[in-house]
Amino acid sequence: MPQINSIKINGSIASFLDALAGELKRLLSADQTEQVTVSWDQEVPESAGSDSARTDLIWWSCALSVDPACRIAAGADRTTWGEICGADTDAGLDNPQEASFAVLTQSIEQAAKARFGSLVSCSDLEISEDSPEAWTRVPVTIDRGGVDPATMYLSLSPDLAAALGGEDLDKGAETPGRNSRAATNPLEILKHVEVPVSVSFGRTQMLLKDLLRLSNGSVVPLDRELGDEVEIRVNNCVIARGEVVAVDGNYGVRILEIASSPGGQGVRGALLAN
Repeated sequence: MPQINSIKINGSIASFLDALAGELKRLLSADQTEQVTVSWDQEVPESAGSDSARTDLIWWSCALSVDPACRIAAGADRTTWGEICGADTDAGLDNPQEASFAVLTQSIEQAAKARFGSLVSCSDLEISEDSPEAWTRVPVTIDRGGVDPATMYLSLSPDLAAALGGEDLDKGAETPGRNSRAATNPLEILKHVEVPVSVSFGRTQMLLKDLLRLSNGSVVPLDRELGDEVEIRVNNCVIARGEVVAVDGNYGVRILEIASSPGGQGVRGALLAN
């Protein structure tokens, strides 16, 4: 039998689950005349734990783009999947990319973006009949009104639970595959987020009529001298300044100054970025 709730569901994880349930409710209510209620239960009774280990459950799962080890899975039987997502055909439940799972995908992405940032998305979608073992698990009840409520199970991988700030119930044991550093510092997971980095050689302002006259061979003067340092920018914010160099036939920037604050004095160094 899989271990249920190996990570303590504290306020941080509860906030993520609340956001996910809220998005599910919003999307499932969009085309309904009756109010849809979505709730999750932290206290899993013995019968629910046994029920979630049934072999007839189909598990859909995805990874968050911040880290492939941060996965979330949703398990339900075929009837429940049909009620939740409209996936009432075998083909629909065999394809994790099926449009019927779009509601669940969007709900997870919105909840993850609220926690980790706007660049987070779902990736590596899978369908499996195997229950995720030793994952934090909670039952989710979806009540459309007028019909019997449907129950789905949400499971968070140890890495995702740790990134959300979960606390291991077994203080003396390390969960296999879990990033222990993320457990002590939830921001550790953000180190895997890709951000665009640009190098600014200079700027200028032009009249529209001059811009329209540009053609092959035109020269656009910039506001920097040849020997001036270039700016390294992330999200249009200057993080460093340096000089252009050649690295294995490509352009690179030797970092000469790390900006300590926007517009402030920096700390000079000798790092090489290419």
